[in-house]
Amino acid sequence: SKTLQSLKKIEVITLVILHAVRQSVHSAFTVYLLIYLKEYLDFSPVKIGFYFSLIGISGIIFTPIWGSVSDKVGRFPIITLGMFLTSLFIFLIKFGTNDFALLVLLLLLGCVLFAIIPVIAAAAMDFTVKGTEGTSVSLLFTGGAVLGSLSPIVAGYLYDLDGFDNVIILTSLLALIGAFISLAGWIFFKKQSN
Repeated sequence: SKTLQSLKKIEVITLVILHAVRQSVHSAFTVYLLIYLKEYLDFSPVKIGFYFSLIGISGIIFTPIWGSVSDKVGRFPIITLGMFLTSLFIFLIKFGTNDFALLVLLLLLGCVLFAIIPVIAAAAMDFTVKGTEGTSVSLLFTGGAVLGSLSPIVAGYLYDLDGFDNVIILTSLLALIGAFISLAGWIFFKKQSN
């Protein structure tokens, strides 16, 4: 069937893996960010809500921008850049020891963490067999949900061992792995199309 043809395509499988990695970063980081803001920084509930909302606010602004740029330069360059920047901004949060630095870093993180989801979905639709776009995109989110639901468990174990720094290292490394997967896909699929 057409659906099986799409699911066998290496490009679609790569994008399912990419979305799953991105979702695992998102789930693990955001859960323990909230605990960190409360337990370590002793923020009030309102202040926690404000800082957490920064990720979504910048995501809303930058999602159409990244989508538009990906239409011009291609999906994989944007996904690769988005994953690299996610890894960098999460890592820098380790050093965001005052309110202003944390505010800036969470805004920067939101620019890429949320904003590359539609680009990954658009890339999946680019590579699917015509007529199976909905199935392919739903598979993306299924893969993301599976890894995304497991990553907070691993992150929780690491948080218990040595606090939020461990979660930062885990999620930063996962995003970096995603960046290299995307970069490899970008190079490989470009060669195939030439």
